[in-house]
Amino acid sequence: ALPDSQKMVMRYGGHACNVTDPETFNALLLNGLASLLHHREAAL
Repeated sequence: ALPDSQKMVMRYGGHACNVTDPETFNALLLNGLASLLHHREAAL
């Protein structure tokens, strides 16, 4: 398990969810990356 990890499930995602629904995929990815940066900055 990864500490502070989150599971995101996309409807009709499959193996190419970045192709079938790029808007949702990009939003989830950017939010996840921003969350990682926030946690990292808070730890410094």
